[in-house]
Order: sequence, then structure tokens, then C-alpha cells
Amino acid sequence: MPPTNQPLTTSSSPVPSTDIASLSPVVRWTRALRALSRVMAHPDETDQVLVFSQYANAGSMHRRIDRFFADPVGAQLYAERRALDSRTVDLDAFAGLPADTLGHAYAHFLRSRGFTPDVFEGPPPDVSDPRISYVIQRIRQTHDLWHVVTGHDT
Repeated sequence: MPPTNQPLTTSSSPVPSTDIASLSPVVRWTRALRALSRVMAHPDETDQVLVFSQYANAGSMHRRIDRFFADPVGAQLYAERRALDSRTVDLDAFAGLPADTLGHAYAHFLRSRGFTPDVFEGPPPDVSDPRISYVIQRIRQTHDLWHVVTGHDT
């Protein structure tokens, strides 16, 4: 696992994310599965999760964006630029919550893996549309929270 101060990047993605959707589904899924195989073989290379996600989701991203902004909550999140990062998440405070709370479980999950709320640094590279960038970043920032909620380990 990466040290807590090391953000993950998608620098190993061979195609800028804005161009991935233009690739054929076969090429996208071949590259997605290659990244998934890599992270399964080398769990410390968690940046491959982002590469997998870029290729696997490229064909449906515009539908996700439309659905996100059609929902009043999604539109409000964007308007307020809500984030889950070290500016808004106090892991020490969360760790001090009762053991049966989501906050405590989230803090334990991150710390036990050497992660911080900033594990995904900044908005995704090569995405010029701020709405798409925000939704992708939101998905990344809530990724580990979903592991906790669903009980699905990494």
C-alpha cells in the first residue's frame, strides 16, 4: 500500500481520459482487464484501480453525468463543491467515534491500509469539463467509503 502522504495518480493510463471513450469497447475492456489483473497481482499498485475505472466506465460516463446533474442532490453537491478530503474529514475525530459508527469504520479502513482522505490527489487529469471532473473526483473520493458501507474489502 502507498504511504499515507502519497496520492494516487493515473499516470500509467496510456490514453488521456478524454480520448478513452473514442476507443472501441474491445480495446477499452482489454485495457481495463489488464489494469485489473495488474492490481490483483500487485495489490500495492492501487493506481491501477483508477486506470481500470477509466477504461471500464468510459462508455457510460456521459449517462452518469446526466443522471448526477438531473438529481437535485447531485446539482447541489456540485454547486457547493462538496468534497471528501482532508479539509472535510477529520480521521482523528472519526476514530474517536463509537466502534459501531460509519465514521469510526471509515477511519479504521483508511488507516489500516495506510490511506488518507486525500488518497486520490486532485481532479482527474486530462478532463477539461468541470462537471465531468467533479463527478469523477466525487466517485473517487467516495470509493473507500463504499468499501466500508458494503463490507467489501480491498
